[in-house]
Amino acid sequence: MDSCDHILTSLRSALVLLNGQDESVDNYTCVGNGHPATQAIIGDAGSSRSVAVLRTIGHFRIPLVSYFASCNCLSDKLEFPSFMRTIPSDAFQIKAIVRMVKHFKWTWVGAIGLDTDYARFGIQLFVEEAKRSGVCVAYAEFFPTTYKRERILEVVDIIRSSSAKVVLGFTGEGELIPILDEFKRQNITDIQWIASEAWATATLLWSEYRELLIGTIGFAIRKGDIPSLKSFLTRIRLSEAYSLPFIAEFWEEIFNCKLNNSLNLHAHASTSRKPCTGHEDLMTVENTYTDVTQLRVSYNVYKAVYAVAHALRNMNGCKTGQGPFANNSCGDIRNVLPWQLLHYMKEVNFTTFGQEVSFDKNGDPIASYDLVNWHEGPGGSVQFVKMGFYDAALEGERELFINDSIIFWHGGKQAPVSVCSNSCLPGSRKAPRKGQPSCCFDCIPCADGEISNQTDSIECFKCALEDWSNEARDRCLPKIIEFLSYEDTMGITLMFISIFGACVTIAVAIVFTIFRQTPIEKVERQLTTRYKSLLES
Repeated sequence: MDSCDHILTSLRSALVLLNGQDESVDNYTCVGNGHPATQAIIGDAGSSRSVAVLRTIGHFRIPLVSYFASCNCLSDKLEFPSFMRTIPSDAFQIKAIVRMVKHFKWTWVGAIGLDTDYARFGIQLFVEEAKRSGVCVAYAEFFPTTYKRERILEVVDIIRSSSAKVVLGFTGEGELIPILDEFKRQNITDIQWIASEAWATATLLWSEYRELLIGTIGFAIRKGDIPSLKSFLTRIRLSEAYSLPFIAEFWEEIFNCKLNNSLNLHAHASTSRKPCTGHEDLMTVENTYTDVTQLRVSYNVYKAVYAVAHALRNMNGCKTGQGPFANNSCGDIRNVLPWQLLHYMKEVNFTTFGQEVSFDKNGDPIASYDLVNWHEGPGGSVQFVKMGFYDAALEGERELFINDSIIFWHGGKQAPVSVCSNSCLPGSRKAPRKGQPSCCFDCIPCADGEISNQTDSIECFKCALEDWSNEARDRCLPKIIEFLSYEDTMGITLMFISIFGACVTIAVAIVFTIFRQTPIEKVERQLTTRYKSLLES
């Protein structure tokens, strides 16, 4: 069933599967003693569509195993108890993205996305995780699912005017096109993109937006290899196109021709295409369909199907009296109940082509991603070069590996700088700007007698009494003691004047101190004695 990237169509498709009737029948009453006709559903690809389907059919506890819905909201087992997936939750992806941002010393980053559950929850997580890690989000902007040029212009203007030169695009590949179109119109070419997994390997964007996207980095779904898949894909023959509408549409799109009495009823089917000759052969086609070198989403579908298969096999292997259900009973493999299948789904643990497949208590798989970098390959094609990985099964710093030496940056050979304020050098301190994020600050030079000897120091420290700060205000040095000789006439004169002034000051102070309490004759004698003593010293 094709959900057509549309919530209502997804719901209709799910109800058709639930009902077990032909798609053309509009009666969605479930058949057979209140039990649904379908025991498990692989899908949906989108998070918002999966949420809608689960809220509609959740009562039947049918396992819904998605291969591409990554919103962390779907990990809530109280609301979505029958949801599982072979793509990691965005909670792991966001953690990996923030660690990568820290690795490249980017402290001022923008984030944009389509106004969907996927982007809303993902960017919210990014803002929270970034704050905990000392990274500031310059802006977090969303554009509507229904195209509105005014809002697109607003978002692009925010990106263009910001000092943040690194932008996280947390959205699907097609959803980013209006933004990229406006980038081309305004010739905005200085942005380093971070791609979420939904478009990290979006080949279709390359031909039109190469100048904007070269050097993009992102976390992609781990790639898998499925032996014999290409030969399987190219076995489709023309005869199948005359019996299955999906194959008819596929055939006409691949060969850009029109079948006689075509079953392809989609509105976008072109009437101006030449007739199909009957000699078309998929073995001669080289495109994204026959390219099996980048099996990412497809590999997730493969793992989802095998998860259901392993669950069924485990159910079939249940020994009478040793089952997991009431009275130690087993499930009936000839009459599989969805809630019983769900039990076995949660417990599957198998390895396929070297990768372990299992689910945690939230129905999420072990999180792992390939970190890819967009290079230009032979003939101008895009190459997704693996520059690292993230694997939650590893511990601590080993979770994230980045090979800096093979990165091709959008702006050249060096990683771009994306900060609100440049670091404060030793000899100065950071002074926060009122009303702005912590990454935005001014650098204030240390005062005389104070120093800071670290970058981005938050305060200056006073030197000891016998020391003084150097000119750069980053070191305390001993004070210099100067000795005067008798030949230094000017020096002696200045010293005498200083002493004489001090004596007069002291004398006057003495007068005011004792005048009212001592007879005048005694005051005169005391002043004379002290004055002589001062002159002698």
